[in-house]
Amino acid sequence: DGDARGTSPASPGSGTAAPVARLDPCALLTEAQAGELLAGSPKPDGKACVWQDTATVKIKATGYPGDATAKDTMALYRRQAASDAGDSEDVMTTTSTSAVRAVPGLGDEAFAQDTGTASEFGDSATTVVWARRGRYVLQVDYRMPGRPEVTGEVRAQAAGATRHALANLP
Repeated sequence: DGDARGTSPASPGSGTAAPVARLDPCALLTEAQAGELLAGSPKPDGKACVWQDTATVKIKATGYPGDATAKDTMALYRRQAASDAGDSEDVMTTTSTSAVRAVPGLGDEAFAQDTGTASEFGDSATTVVWARRGRYVLQVDYRMPGRPEVTGEVRAQAAGATRHALANLP
C-alpha cells in the first residue's frame, strides 16, 4: 500500500505511528514547479535530489516515526545552523553566513539561513530553509550563482521551493 512517494500508511486505531519509509525527494517538485524556480530536471544525489539549471535546488526529506522526533531534529538543525553564523575568509574565498531566522507560514515550523560567497571560483548566494510538517523534516537549499550577496529574490525562491515540497509530501 502507500503511494509512489515511498510512504507506508499508519495503521488505523493502532495508537502509534507506523515507521515512515524513505521518501523520494525527487517527487517533491513537479516539472512545472522546478521550471518556476529556474532549476531544471531532477537528479538523485544520495539521500537528496538536485535540480540544476540557472539556479540549483537541493532537497533532503526525512520522515520520522513521530512528531516529537521531528521536532527534536529541527531543534538540533537550528542549533547547528546558529553555530555556523558569521564571516570566514581563506586565500580565495570569503563567506558570510547570516543568523538563523524564523520563516512563518511554512509547515508547522521553519527557519532559514543565508550564505553569500565571493570566490575566485565563482560567487554564489544561497538560502537554506529547514521546515517541518508533522513527522517530516525538509532541508531545501536554493543557490543562485554569479552573485555574492543573498537577495530577496533568492530568499523568495527558497521559500517557494520549500512551500512546493511541503505541499507535495504524502
